[in-house]
Amino acid sequence: LAEAQLVSNLQTHLTPSATASRLTDPQFQGSLHAWLAELSIWRGDRQTARAAIDEGLRLIDHSEDDRLAGRLCALGLQADADEAEQARSAGDREAEEAALSSGAALLDRVRQLTRRPGGQGTELPEATWAALLCEAEHARLQGRSLPGRWEAVVVASDALHHRYRSAYARWRHAEALLRGIS
Repeated sequence: LAEAQLVSNLQTHLTPSATASRLTDPQFQGSLHAWLAELSIWRGDRQTARAAIDEGLRLIDHSEDDRLAGRLCALGLQADADEAEQARSAGDREAEEAALSSGAALLDRVRQLTRRPGGQGTELPEATWAALLCEAEHARLQGRSLPGRWEAVVVASDALHHRYRSAYARWRHAEALLRGIS
């Protein structure tokens, strides 16, 4: 019962519009949208996740926060990879193509961040982690999850002491290893 009440309160009070209206700084709004996207991904609501990611990226478009931009792109690629896997299983080529197209644009954006003169893309461990995660998710999006890429994400996550992110990378690493065996 307590869990149901908590979920109900979160759904009521943590909607993008209700919460974003209380935040005026785009950086805070960008972070909020990243959390909302991640929650939506885990709930299996990729449409809401994509909307939160797109809005978060729009809000921070003119900032220099490569770390947050990378995180939002990584979440977008995760949602796109999930969508592509589901579309491939269902034989829905149109949905798979849409996910591939969206993911390619996100990966391009991350790659631009890492090459930008004076950018944080190669200087901050968080930005490096996000770039590695984006590359790994993009391979998964294409249906060829690569163990080596996921192993690099595990190492980067461990270096940042992010247990949740490390666990996610270990899950995907194990999944990629098992796919290589079968």
